[in-house]
Amino acid sequence: MPKQCLSVNGETTLIRATVDRVLPIVPAERVLVVTSAEMAGAPARGARHVAAREPAR
Repeated sequence: MPKQCLSVNGETTLIRATVDRVLPIVPAERVLVVTSAEMAGAPARGARHVAAREPAR
């Protein structure tokens, strides 16, 4: 499991905590999580309020 998907406090993953910090200043539709194709599903599960898009190729 990539470290971004690990829980920092037993409840929140690192990716979710990061997205939560930027949402007060950046609209969710402008937040992009860049990852490899192999890991594309993992961050999406941790940041469900950010829209999923087709990975770049």
